[in-house]
Amino acid sequence: LDVPDSVRAGAPAALLFDFHGFGHSGAGVWQVSRFKQLADGGGFITVYPEGLPIRLLGRDPKPGWEIERVDGNRD
Repeated sequence: LDVPDSVRAGAPAALLFDFHGFGHSGAGVWQVSRFKQLADGGGFITVYPEGLPIRLLGRDPKPGWEIERVDGNRD
């Protein structure tokens, strides 16, 4: 979670979610994302969620987001 100094408590601010790809992590996308640099000037908060292990297209379980089904989808 990045909350830049330009965001003031109690004031409205945009919220951006930066989702990592299959097999990656929230911390990993935080390191390579440029949203941290853009957020201060843009006045928005960025969230880097961490996916839970899933089995995608028959691959071994890795962190990701449930995209293959609608019924029972945890995400």
